[in-house]
Amino acid sequence: MTLLQPTITRNAMINNFDIDDFLQHHWQQKPLLIRNAFVNFSNPLTPEELAGLACEEDVESRIVAKKNGHYELAHGPFEESVFTSLPDTDWTLLVQAVDHYDRDVADLLNQFRFIPNWRIDDVMVSYASKNGGIPAHTDNYDVFLLQGAGCRQWQLGSKTTHVSQLQSNEELQLLDDFEPEQEWLLNPGDMLYVPPGFGHRGTSMDNDCMTYSIGFRAPSHGELLSDFCDHQISLLNEQQRYSDPQLKHQQHPGQITPATLDKVQDILKKLVDDKDAIAHWFGEFMTLSKYPREVSRLELSDNDIRSMLNEHNVLYRDNSSRFAYTNTNKQTTLHINAQSYNASLELAALLANNDQYSTAAIQALLADRESFTLIQQLIQQGELYFEEQHNDDVYG
Repeated sequence: MTLLQPTITRNAMINNFDIDDFLQHHWQQKPLLIRNAFVNFSNPLTPEELAGLACEEDVESRIVAKKNGHYELAHGPFEESVFTSLPDTDWTLLVQAVDHYDRDVADLLNQFRFIPNWRIDDVMVSYASKNGGIPAHTDNYDVFLLQGAGCRQWQLGSKTTHVSQLQSNEELQLLDDFEPEQEWLLNPGDMLYVPPGFGHRGTSMDNDCMTYSIGFRAPSHGELLSDFCDHQISLLNEQQRYSDPQLKHQQHPGQITPATLDKVQDILKKLVDDKDAIAHWFGEFMTLSKYPREVSRLELSDNDIRSMLNEHNVLYRDNSSRFAYTNTNKQTTLHINAQSYNASLELAALLANNDQYSTAAIQALLADRESFTLIQQLIQQGELYFEEQHNDDVYG
């Protein structure tokens, strides 16, 4: 699938928006409506392009339609005939991770870098016919709802704290009893921020309504604990076992004594009290891609890499790849798609903080063999690419 060329100005800023005030008073606290967040916003995607993505095998998509007063959920990929058979009203198409496939949509994320990159999840794009939308529901994550085309009515309620307020449909997290407290009409370029847990309902007021949902990752404590334990277990061996030399005679053999519990607690504490281990695990955990793309590996020699760096001004990061880095007392580690690489702090920061790179800036950091080999490996694996590489021959 060929990515579309960017047309959005990369240095554009969100209008009528103060980052520091937002982070202090709104982020994860209360909603915020931003009128004309993007002045003269140009919708980067057509409804036909979005529908085309929904027909792709490796793209997650859903259609929510209202029939006889009830909402029905269908999962893609969809046949083209599905779209011609849909009614004129009361349905919506939702496509996940559109930023992975369209560079214009991916460029929208550059306006949200005031939140750490590892927190950003993806851009979901929805198309709705008149009266289409998802009923009142909650999300477990923060989301910016950017109106791309048409007009949508948004209704917000209070923060939902009880699971009993949700219907049995866990996937959509629909609310049983929704009382809207605020209501707005959003036009292209307007944007609404909704923190986790706030009930909200969006309804299309016309046909060709498109909304861009910039969502953020918020792993549950259970997910964090489970994945970290799996990571630590993979590093242990069968010889590391509970032991109790110089065991004292115990009057009550059926009792697990406080001293035993203290010993077990010490064992577990040692496993979770290693900040370097946590940094390594968390970097891989938060860069794991939910939608990995198959890429044909390129075999490029040292001279090939040097020639390409000399011939091009810009090196790009693949839209579907997740980059982050950690810098501990021991070392700097670059984390990419749940893999870890040793790197200099300067190179790791450059790669993880940006999605396009001046080849001159890259070459200035390749004096040592380890750095050169890392860039070579990332280009061969498709995490980094030059413009002419990004076609169907390489990214099938």
